[in-house]
Amino acid sequence: MACEYSYYKEGETYYPRLYCRLNNHYCIYSKKCLKQEKFIPTDNQGECYIMNMEKRKKIPNGSCYVRFEHKGNLFVEIDDSHVVQIKNTLNGVTDYVYVKKVDNNYEISLSPFSTTNTLKEETPKKEKTDVRTTTKKKKKNNSYVKNES
Repeated sequence: MACEYSYYKEGETYYPRLYCRLNNHYCIYSKKCLKQEKFIPTDNQGECYIMNMEKRKKIPNGSCYVRFEHKGNLFVEIDDSHVVQIKNTLNGVTDYVYVKKVDNNYEISLSPFSTTNTLKEETPKKEKTDVRTTTKKKKKNNSYVKNES
């Protein structure tokens, strides 16, 4: 897996190093190749925390981040500390999915679920109080008395 954020700096002639576009430091998932005479990416670049944090920033609102896929199951991050294993009903693996809980199971989709018009309970409105009867009037001797108008 090649990282989309890795690059070689121009001007380096002796064993050019791989750099990360996100933080402009050396790519920690690269190794020195004597055959190609440059640093090349390793196989475990998918574990790069810098790249994963950048992917999390790009997911749309209301969707959940997919950490990885294993044996036909997606491991989806519902909250920051809650990961759920869901059977993959989609074709392939993406960076994010939309999740809907139905009974004790989860449904996933690549597009947001349509909201159905459900009857909402009306919240009781607060009664307005007359401001004139609740304000206080100041007398000459600095004592307060309710206004009785």
